[in-house]
This record gives sequence, structure tokens and C-alpha cells, in this order.
Amino acid sequence: MKRFNRYICLGILLVFSGFCLLGALELELTAGVNQMTFQPSGPPGGLYFSEFTPYPFIIGSFNLKNEISGSMSYKISLERDNILQNSLDFRFMARTDFFRVEFGPFIGVNDDFWQKPDVPEIGVLGSMEFSMPGIFFFSISVSATLGTKYDLLSNNFRETSGAKIGFWLPYVLTTFSVNTKSYTTEHSGERLLRCEASAEIYHKNFPVIFSVNGGYQMLSRITDISEDLTSFFAGFGINIRLAPSFRILAGAEIPFLLKSDTMIVPGDFWKMFKAYAGVSYTFF
Repeated sequence: MKRFNRYICLGILLVFSGFCLLGALELELTAGVNQMTFQPSGPPGGLYFSEFTPYPFIIGSFNLKNEISGSMSYKISLERDNILQNSLDFRFMARTDFFRVEFGPFIGVNDDFWQKPDVPEIGVLGSMEFSMPGIFFFSISVSATLGTKYDLLSNNFRETSGAKIGFWLPYVLTTFSVNTKSYTTEHSGERLLRCEASAEIYHKNFPVIFSVNGGYQMLSRITDISEDLTSFFAGFGINIRLAPSFRILAGAEIPFLLKSDTMIVPGDFWKMFKAYAGVSYTFF
């Protein structure tokens, strides 16, 4: 409950900061659960071959986006993720007809921070995108904690990287992407690699956007032992505009054909689902 109250206070602060700056303000709030997560305590008894047991990790995000001008904007995000855990970032974005760049700082803490306060992870993030409107786009993104591992600002190290290419087809936006994210401490480390294809299906003047996705992922963790879990996955999403300024969104994903060289994989793979729901509102 105390942790939840802290998130509420941070959310109120983000909303207030958005109202204090110029432009149309967009707020988006999502929450859900990701069952394809390692148990925090590790394998029972430290056994090398242990059965993977899904852990209901609560995920969520609170995003605030505001326009400064027609070509510049900023975004403030508060996010909880099963790999990177808790993070807050500020992004400044600028774009032209063919290019878009964004950069900014982030702050991250793990779930133990509230019981054992420590120096938070401080880092930078950025991305670049080249596009031919209506034809294709290509983007790359990176983020990393400042300083070397376990040095300078924090005992923990987090980093992400990704590349994406997309094509506009009649009423369909298709994308192909590769993304990695990792979180490393002095005693353990977790990493997730995802290769994904997705499609957004829309129609002019129709208030609903459907999306489908699928691909391959590899989840790994190193503690006293090494654990890994690979799978294919498939999912769907829906985005419904109920009013010009109000949208609701939801989605789910499920892994299949799971495999591991270090753990016993349970047969009831449907229990390792990920699901979320949320709302978005724009103040004009």
C-alpha cells in the first residue's frame, strides 16, 4: 500500500507539471500483469534443474505527453516493468517531415528501494527515426545507466536497445523489431530478448484500431546458477476512441512452444500470459 501511494503521488506531480507547460496535454494510464516472470526468490533450494513457476508481476505505466510547438514536444513516463522494475524518464522530442529524434534522462530503482534506500540508477536514453511518410520508417533506440557497471552513481546497471522497421500498407501498419533489455546488480542479472512482428489494422473515420503481434523471445537470469526460458508468443490489442479526447485500450499475449535447457517447463503454458488495460485522455 505504501508503494502504491508513492506511485499516486508521483502521478499527481506529473499531471501538475504538464498543466504548467504549454500545448495540448495527453495522459495515458495502463495497468496489468505479466506472468512470464521469474520468481523473486529464485529456484527452490537453489537446485539447478527446477520447474519454472509463473510469478504475477504487476506492470503499469503513466505517460504524459505535451506539445511545445508543431515540431517539438516532450514526454514524461513513469513505468513498472518485470525486467527494469521501476523507472521515471523525461524525453524531449523534435521532428521534421523525414526525421525524428528524442533524448533525455531517466531514473530507476528496484523493488527493494522502498525497504533499503540506495542511490538510484541515473542514465540517459535516446532514439532516432527516419521515415518516408506513407511508405516506411526505420528507428533505433538505446538507454544505459551512466558510469561503468557497479561504479560511480549506483551499484546496479540497466540498459535497453532496439531497432524497428515499419511499412504503411492500405489500412495496415506492419512493423518488425528486435529489442533487448537487461538489469544487472552485483549478485544477479536478468535479460529479455524479443524478435517481433506486428500489424495495426485501421480504417479512416472508424474509431477502433486492432493490432496483432507475434514472435520469439528469450528470458534469462543469472544468480548462483543460470536459468533460461525461450518461447514463441502471440498477442492482440484494441484501441477504441469513445470521444475525440478519450480512448480506452487493452491487450493480451500468451507464449507457446516453451523450451529451457536449465529448467523443467510446465505444460500449462497459458498461465504465463501477459495482459493490460488502460485509458487515454487529451486536454486540448
